[in-house]
Formats: sequence, structure tokens, C-alpha cells
Amino acid sequence: MVVCERLCIPFLWVDALCIEQDSQNIHIYLNMMNAIYSAAYLTIVAASGVDSWTGLPGVMPNLRETSQPSITIRGIGIVLALPEFAQTVIVSPWARRGWTFQEQLFSNQLLIFTE
Repeated sequence: MVVCERLCIPFLWVDALCIEQDSQNIHIYLNMMNAIYSAAYLTIVAASGVDSWTGLPGVMPNLRETSQPSITIRGIGIVLALPEFAQTVIVSPWARRGWTFQEQLFSNQLLIFTE
């Protein structure tokens, strides 16, 4: 909700909350996911989360485990390079979940949060 508010996106649809997970009619919604994702302005991806309740690293203070160490030598700032973003996404828990494949396939835009 914080991300949507900061990006001035007035509506938020969360599949884990909007689809009754134990419903006998869940297949109806699952068959509509291509239309839902393709109609969305933006799909927010929690790529590093171990489950759908993990949250988005970096959105709230102290929620990001990865830090970028830096030092200053003779007035020059030197920082340790972070892992390449694409590689981080490829090996993320999100990329290994079968049900998230449709997010990537059908979404027009992805906003991906990683450590």
C-alpha cells in the first residue's frame, strides 16, 4: 500500500487477498489471471520474499538485509559493487515459483523489489 501511495496509484489488487484461497471457485479466478495482469498498470514483485507475506525490502526502514559497504579514501567514495540486478532476479525465490511465471509473462510493467 505504501508503494502505491508513493507512486500515486489509487487502486491495489492483491491476489492473495482478493482471491479466496480455499474457495471451490478458485479455478475461475486462476483462469482470469492473464487478463488481470495484462490490465494492471503495474505489477509489484517481492522477488526476495520467501512467501507472499514477506514484504518489500527497502520500502520501510530496516527491511533490507543487503547493504552496500563504502569507504572514503582521500575524499573519494568507494563502494562495493552489488550483485547484478538481472542475476539477482533470476536466482530469487520469486523466479523459482511456478505460479509467479504468469506475473512476468502477462504484466506490462514489473516493479521488482530485491535485497
